[in-house]
Amino acid sequence: METKETPLILVSYMDRELTTNKILMQIINDNMNDIIAAKGANIISLIIPTDGEERMECINPVLLDEAGMERVNKLVDEIALRFDIGQGADEGKND
Repeated sequence: METKETPLILVSYMDRELTTNKILMQIINDNMNDIIAAKGANIISLIIPTDGEERMECINPVLLDEAGMERVNKLVDEIALRFDIGQGADEGKND
């Protein structure tokens, strides 16, 4: 079983139109990262555009059963594909 080294997953569902504002999203992202770092928290923060209700959810993978973990893995995979995380889009960016 996983231990406290397993990060919590904080999912923020934000209005799709709001998420298109790059300046505002950078401010929100920076503030969230600063708070997480200041608390020394082991948290992965995700922002997901939504056309529905805005909300935040906290997922503790340690408490999930196998089906719950499969849903989380699917969510993370979809985010990675949608936002091209680890897919090579930024390869050589800092070269």
